[in-house]
Amino acid sequence: MSNPSTQPESDPTGAAPPPPCVVDLGVSCTLHEAAALRTACMAALESKDPLALDGSRVERVDTAGLQVLVGFTIDCMERSLHFTWAGRSETLVRGIRLLGIEPLLESPGAATPMGGMA
Repeated sequence: MSNPSTQPESDPTGAAPPPPCVVDLGVSCTLHEAAALRTACMAALESKDPLALDGSRVERVDTAGLQVLVGFTIDCMERSLHFTWAGRSETLVRGIRLLGIEPLLESPGAATPMGGMA
């Protein structure tokens, strides 16, 4: 469900929007990668570019990795930043659903709800 007031306005000059700053979750989103993932998320928050998370390659996920992602979404909400999902693997979606945190991992105004596999 999208909110028209949160959609970017079209550029009258016709210039292409900047590419998103993508945080690639890689194949493993676990305790072992949590510190590096948090660092990547914090760097993305400082970017002036649109934000995106790419979880399309995730094969392993645990609670620690998902906690970092929840922290990222909270940071985005606190800063009134929006992000998109470039992709989510079945494994990632199962982990998110198992913990019941789907609503916490959606950016306000996100075009693709957790049910979609963008």
